[in-house]
Amino acid sequence: MNDIASNAIGIQPLIDSAWLSRHQDSKEISIIAIQHKHPEAEQPAFKIGGAHAFHWKELLWDDYQRQFASAEVLRLRLAAAGIDVDSHLVFYGEPTQFGFYARWAFLRAGLQRVSVLNGGLRAWRADDFPVVELAALQTVIAAPLHGDPHPEDAGNEQRIRIGRDEIRQRLNDSTLRILDIRTTEEYDGKRVSPEGGANNGAERGGHIPGATLFAFADLLDQDGRLRPLAELQAKAAAARLDPTQETVVYCRLSHRSTLAFFVLTELLGFSHVRVYDGSWTEWGSLVGAPIAR
Repeated sequence: MNDIASNAIGIQPLIDSAWLSRHQDSKEISIIAIQHKHPEAEQPAFKIGGAHAFHWKELLWDDYQRQFASAEVLRLRLAAAGIDVDSHLVFYGEPTQFGFYARWAFLRAGLQRVSVLNGGLRAWRADDFPVVELAALQTVIAAPLHGDPHPEDAGNEQRIRIGRDEIRQRLNDSTLRILDIRTTEEYDGKRVSPEGGANNGAERGGHIPGATLFAFADLLDQDGRLRPLAELQAKAAAARLDPTQETVVYCRLSHRSTLAFFVLTELLGFSHVRVYDGSWTEWGSLVGAPIAR
């Protein structure tokens, strides 16, 4: 996947371990680790040398409501952590989907100089590149959101994000394709969260009526990297996906669906994809929202 075209400002959206290793010490690069959880004393955590490590929600969300931080707040948080906000930001996730989630959140805030490390820390280590111990995550400054959440960002908001109300209004709209990026068990309603953790996050199990399963795990190899382009194209063809059709992706809390958003838009050439970031955590608890199993 090293032949992925650069975007309009010359930044490749997806980079590999070898590229990052060569540019790791460049002052033009800022490496940002997006962690699922804080390190625990009994389970040592690690990071790529030189990376600034943040908890996903603390960096990307507003402090006082279920909303993403604005471009202004994101810039303030990075600057407070000593990160050059105008540098090339390279996100990686632990696990991998959190890097894609961060990139999507920055794009919707209008911040474009962002890339993702393919496979995140797992792939970096599989490629035998060194890591250093991660003792604690970066402290994030509190920055409440005031008034209109993102007046400077309305275009990106509408272009790559969709809310529950529009989905409910368009459940019978044949021009809208809805993809469920979760596991078969979640899609079938047997679980409301992935296996391996507590089964919580929504009041009911199932999927949005009309949604097609397009499983997250099928998009990755054994080291957490995106599968080769030909394989991804074959999976999209098998699901009868149309790159010209308006498409919505969702999962449990939108981490996995932002990875699918990347695959569809950056690799498969889909022209109109939006993330329903409320995902099943919201839909499965909405009073009156229909579900299917």
